[in-house]
Amino acid sequence: MPPSPPVSGVVRDGLTDPYGAEEVMGLKAEYTARQHGLSRQAQDEAARDSFQKLTAAYEAGWMTAEIASLSIERSPGVFEAIDRDETLAKFPLTTLSSLKPAFDTETGTVTAGNTASLSDGAAAVVLVSGARASELNVQPVARIVDWADAETDPQDFITAPSLAIQKLVSRSGILVSDIDVFEINEAFAVSTLANVAQLGIPMDKVNVAGGSLAIGHPLGASGCRVLVSLLTVMGNRGSRLGCATICNGGGGATAILVEMGGPGDKRGLQGA
Repeated sequence: MPPSPPVSGVVRDGLTDPYGAEEVMGLKAEYTARQHGLSRQAQDEAARDSFQKLTAAYEAGWMTAEIASLSIERSPGVFEAIDRDETLAKFPLTTLSSLKPAFDTETGTVTAGNTASLSDGAAAVVLVSGARASELNVQPVARIVDWADAETDPQDFITAPSLAIQKLVSRSGILVSDIDVFEINEAFAVSTLANVAQLGIPMDKVNVAGGSLAIGHPLGASGCRVLVSLLTVMGNRGSRLGCATICNGGGGATAILVEMGGPGDKRGLQGA
């Protein structure tokens, strides 16, 4: 029996539609871009905006409370502290417009530059009931108001977050416009652009400190990472209501609504 060719577990298990033709997610992004009339220029501008927002967040000191520094031994006895997302330094924005399509090589608009890079990473939160927080005399960062799951055809998985958000606000008895800030996982620039357009959200409320295009997309950690980033933004802006959302490759998405005390409140992940 001839040996089987090597298969990337990351691509096969994490980046391939498990239904239908088992296409890679990038081709679904191309489909969504065509359906919503999202040009290559618009996607590249969204990617550039994500990098610029993340740069500004670092410069403002917002990220110090969010990032846990990691010490790497580069050579015997020589250690380097990793305390910034490496995509930010390693990806030259000047090459953005010259990159070739990554998935539909003939007429595509989705490139390595307007797609989140595969990354290693971890994120964590601690969940506690109000009663237990009182017993421990700890001040929670925020309160979970509600959460919702939604699903659609796997071909349209990129716009599933807008369905989850609509379901969430309906259950919570609020309007989309009542939410101060949003964190939408941008696996592709198309992800943010399509969902924002469907919900009519002002871009100045979305991924305020940059998103996955600049930070990277660590599979298995991004769902928690978008929540941590949301709390960072809310803490630094004095926001009251925030929503984080992420889609999955099977046609579904999850959205969560959290609440802080608003201006003057001392909770939240606040930078230096």
